[in-house]
Amino acid sequence: MPEADINKQKRLARELADARQQQRLYRELFENSLGLMCIHDLKGVISVVNPAAARSLGFSPEEGVGSNMRNFLAPPVRPLFDDYLERMRRNGSDSGLMRLQARDGGERIWLYRNVLYEEAGAEPRVLGHAQDITERVQVEEVLRESERRFRNMADTAPVFIWISDTDGKCMFVNKAWLDFTGRAIEQELGHGWTASLHPEDR
Repeated sequence: MPEADINKQKRLARELADARQQQRLYRELFENSLGLMCIHDLKGVISVVNPAAARSLGFSPEEGVGSNMRNFLAPPVRPLFDDYLERMRRNGSDSGLMRLQARDGGERIWLYRNVLYEEAGAEPRVLGHAQDITERVQVEEVLRESERRFRNMADTAPVFIWISDTDGKCMFVNKAWLDFTGRAIEQELGHGWTASLHPEDR
């Protein structure tokens, strides 16, 4: 065999070994990522799902493969799935919040960004990547509820209540304060509240 052919075979063997190693590396990354990943077709049928995504919902990766993504959505948002698939077809990508139902019946919230992957001779596939932000959303809801209760309590108190920083910049005044001054909240925030003070007290 000519030396040129031998060198060509060696080069091809090296390239094949490199490609296999790269494939193994990507597989390790996919399997061990904290990110939630899956691949589905344009009907929503899942072909690949990584352990992190399956764990988030309380399933094994094998249980997800072959299932339709629609089945994992929270029931109230399932009717919106066709619109999502249409956006994927039309735009080639989509992102936002996705509400899913875990095996235990609880709801999970994923922040996702999915892209359409197309190559000649193959069916288009959606490459999905998400983060489970359920706990963050729950904390934000608790904080909003806590703030709502504070404002309700402050606005029904028969005394003046305000919050300011160390520079005297006002961040909150209650309804009793506004009723007394006759001014709008927008006028009082920042340093505007000082307009209601007696000039000698400013």
